[in-house]
Amino acid sequence: MNLKNTILVLALSAACLTACKKDNGEKEPEQAQFEQVSKYIKKYTTGLVEVTQLPLPDTISRRARSYFSFDKMDFVDASKVMTQEWDFHIRGLEASVIWPNNGATVDEEQPWYENTARVNVKSIFKKFDEVNEVPSDMVFDNDKNNNVISTAGYDREPYTLSAFYWAYDAYDIDGVHTHYIPYTNRTHIFKLTDGRYVKFQMINTYNNTPDKNSATSRKGYLSFRYIISKAGSKDLKTK
Repeated sequence: MNLKNTILVLALSAACLTACKKDNGEKEPEQAQFEQVSKYIKKYTTGLVEVTQLPLPDTISRRARSYFSFDKMDFVDASKVMTQEWDFHIRGLEASVIWPNNGATVDEEQPWYENTARVNVKSIFKKFDEVNEVPSDMVFDNDKNNNVISTAGYDREPYTLSAFYWAYDAYDIDGVHTHYIPYTNRTHIFKLTDGRYVKFQMINTYNNTPDKNSATSRKGYLSFRYIISKAGSKDLKTK
């Protein structure tokens, strides 16, 4: 059999297999549909937004401030700090603390102190895809009960009992912090100023996948995913 005939036979076999599956009631696997918002961001038809190794606006300064908007799927200029145009803030390159945009904070040194935004965040021990709605007993309050997402000093019991830690420290043999190791069983839920909810998972803050984190990983490249609920809804399904 020559090459041309071989290709024809393979094509007919594949078509037959597909037809047989349809006849047997088997569904073809659905392909995930998404919009490539930017080099680093995909938005799926389900509403899920995936951010992969998005460089911070400043990947050099150790104390640079960065402000992100869920709706805009992008960073917002620091001049907007006293507005509702951003949703969360990090300072530095490793996202050791993630603050929601909430002007009711009691910390007068925060640059958004006394602005009109009222974003809150709460955390639960569940994997991202297992959270389908806002828990009925979840209470959001301004600047109380750990209204942040943070990183644990190291993996010990007091830290593993708190859901608002997204990662914990790894150390070298001299006890010096080298990098973060992300948890995979934490989901964070934001309540935005307008009442909508956001299901959020912080995945990493380096220029590689979490399993490759090391002392040589470059800081300042955020990976996270989220989905925003519709107005008036607590539905947070991503599939």
